[in-house]
Amino acid sequence: MFGLSPRDPLPVANVRFRLNCAQAQCSRFAVANTEYLQSYRTSADWTFAPTLKKTAAVTDLNLFPDFEKYAEGVAKETDGKYRRSANRARREGYFTKPIAPGAYPRSLFDIKNSMGARSLGPMPEASGGKTRPEQDAAIAFSPPSCVEHWRINWGLFNQADQTMWGFASLVRSGNLVRLDHMIAHAAVLPAGGMKLMQFDVMKWLLDRTDSCTQGIEHLLHGAIEDGGEGIAKWRRYVIQRPHLLRLQDPERAKIPLDFDPRAYLECNPDVGAARCDPRDHYLRHGILEGRSYRRP
Repeated sequence: MFGLSPRDPLPVANVRFRLNCAQAQCSRFAVANTEYLQSYRTSADWTFAPTLKKTAAVTDLNLFPDFEKYAEGVAKETDGKYRRSANRARREGYFTKPIAPGAYPRSLFDIKNSMGARSLGPMPEASGGKTRPEQDAAIAFSPPSCVEHWRINWGLFNQADQTMWGFASLVRSGNLVRLDHMIAHAAVLPAGGMKLMQFDVMKWLLDRTDSCTQGIEHLLHGAIEDGGEGIAKWRRYVIQRPHLLRLQDPERAKIPLDFDPRAYLECNPDVGAARCDPRDHYLRHGILEGRSYRRP
């Protein structure tokens, strides 16, 4: 699907978790992304690593001097369908904007609940595994304190109502930004809402006018092997390609001495419901999200 054979060498993404930042509070972003990337194949792995690790799906932003070059590449892969679909969504009143962490929780629940299963598996919200929040909180967005380490969420909206119809979350450390989530309500998929979010996020990254996007070289969105044929085609269409990673100066953290795995699961029931290892989850996600790991 990506025009490669098992013998072809893969391109290498050189990932640096810090560029110029020396702020101590930013360590959690570098640690979380370091831990997350440990499960992906690196340029230092031995021959049989493909059977043990996944292959990173990466967009090399260095290939595109501006957004139009990226859009041209997507148009070549899709015969222009994705761009036309995104433009149709915009004509129907859809638009995107950055949103604050924790904003629009009811809309996010409804987005996940709109389909029983996605490309990566069943949705707990659709099976009654989670409770729908009573209201949305339209919290004002504030730029991050550090331009090199941040989580910035995006929402898809329509001029006709106050509902959030799509959601994307990006986590940056150094020259890497990880697309942690991108999901749209089932009702807006035919209208092109997902394509509009993809193009708007990529335009923001590739315009490179926002200080938060300067210095980013790689966008990582999960693993090439994850999901079925549908998401594999999406990755090809939006120019996500299999890469090996080279982790330069990775930033590691040890589990706190007072970390209580049982208390972490009690304080964070969603972690237990997902059957995640509490220590692994804390280093990859909890440390970034400020989750409690001790009983009050």
